[in-house]
Amino acid sequence: MLVILSVPALGSSPEAPPVIGYSDSGINPYHEEFRAPNWTAHPSTYIDGYPKSAKPLNLTLDADTFDEAWEADRDVWSKAETDQLYYVPGTRIVGMIDDRIQFEQEPAPGYDHDDHGHGTLVASAGSGNTLGTAPHSAIVMTSGGIKYSWMEGQPWIDVISISTAKIVSVPGFGSARTSHAIVEEGRSIFNGGGNGPATSPGTNLHGDQRGPPWIVQVGAARPSAQGGTPGTHVPANYDRPIQVLGTMRVPVAETDSMNGTTIGGGTSTATPRVAGHAAQLIDTARQRLNDVSHPPTNPATAYAKAPPETILPGQGPLADGSFNRTELESLLRQPAIPLPWAMPDHTLETLTFGLSPTTFPNNQPQPAEARYTWQGYGLHNFTANQHAHDILLGHEPWPDRPVDDRWHRFWQDTRSAYWATTLCQDDEFRGSYNGNCWTDPTLDLAASTQALVSGGLDRATR
Repeated sequence: MLVILSVPALGSSPEAPPVIGYSDSGINPYHEEFRAPNWTAHPSTYIDGYPKSAKPLNLTLDADTFDEAWEADRDVWSKAETDQLYYVPGTRIVGMIDDRIQFEQEPAPGYDHDDHGHGTLVASAGSGNTLGTAPHSAIVMTSGGIKYSWMEGQPWIDVISISTAKIVSVPGFGSARTSHAIVEEGRSIFNGGGNGPATSPGTNLHGDQRGPPWIVQVGAARPSAQGGTPGTHVPANYDRPIQVLGTMRVPVAETDSMNGTTIGGGTSTATPRVAGHAAQLIDTARQRLNDVSHPPTNPATAYAKAPPETILPGQGPLADGSFNRTELESLLRQPAIPLPWAMPDHTLETLTFGLSPTTFPNNQPQPAEARYTWQGYGLHNFTANQHAHDILLGHEPWPDRPVDDRWHRFWQDTRSAYWATTLCQDDEFRGSYNGNCWTDPTLDLAASTQALVSGGLDRATR
């Protein structure tokens, strides 16, 4: 039984909405998918901790066409300052910040807001009024070379979605430290699996977006995949397992239109959709626990905490009066829907442990013991999110996923073993945490490997 505590009307007044941070190429603020006529106040009035130094970017949202709006606001855009946080009154865009280090030296005319169109696609997949999975969420877009480093120390941003990758990735440096600091603040980061050139370190275990165990890796599947139709699944995991799949091949907003749409594919679309599902769960937890603070007093402890005398659910994640990052990520994994079909000639990922690859013929069911290697726990779509809400509210028990749990523990321990060593060798990282390297107290690679082998790995690779 699904209970949605509130479904705000489009454009309704903001009341401590969940905030999704997108690190991408920019956003089209004129598009109707981001419109919210009543969101005109300074975001600091309804989001605790939001910088009061943010400035409004007053744009012509009522123009008939995108070209007319752009021409009317040409002067506004020309005066926009780099590294300055802006919000756009009349939209759910509470944050736009750009250092103008673009993918191209000079964006095409009319594309200063989103030099590739990719960011608009991504933001609408997660936060669009009709196209997104979290239509009431507030939007933050960082673009240019700044990427998500600005989001460190901004605990009012609840979750972060990344659908881009660097060409060069150095283990233990730069964004790995940043992402770790963000997660230490109690927030989840979702990364699009397989982004970057095939030979880029960014797609490998030691890449600072794909490798760290604290980042949730997301794959992609077509909407028809849940029905088990042969050949409809696209894992987009490429060379290392992902944790969940999101839906791709869905309508998304165009970057040079007021209301136009196109079709978005791959993990660029799937990742923000999973982030949107996460934001909805956070919002429901806050409502159920009557947590009016945003962000919570101690975000590293919880996304939400119930005030004294709150009547709590008898079971589920909220039974202890709090909701944290670990519980959120479990709610995305455990109710995910396993898909029955393998990719054509898909080769079972064998990590680097000397196992013989196993190829599954086109359109043949894949053994459950091997399923995690190409789809993680499965597809987290609206159906899975309904179950996640019921688990969250104590209306449904946690599902039992022993095989997937063993794979997940094994892969997390593998990543942890590598990254604990890598980060401990980085003086700057170690110094920023008072001399304490990152460690996982539950790390036991030998035990998780043995559990995996005894639980089905040997059968999966015969």
